[in-house]
Amino acid sequence: NLRSKGSISNELENINGVGTKTIELLMKKFRSVEGIMNADKEDICKLIGKSKSDIILDYLRKKGAR
Repeated sequence: NLRSKGSISNELENINGVGTKTIELLMKKFRSVEGIMNADKEDICKLIGKSKSDIILDYLRKKGAR
């Protein structure tokens, strides 16, 4: 629903170096943060590049570990 999609986008917007276009690409392809975390790293790299995928995956791993 719209409310949960908004909170997901806001969560991803907190990551330094990640803009709205990158978030839109990720959400269009993987649909959720969980989808991003479960995706093959190579697929994410192809979509947004290695450096941004490293930043996002590191952030999500650290957040998930809390």
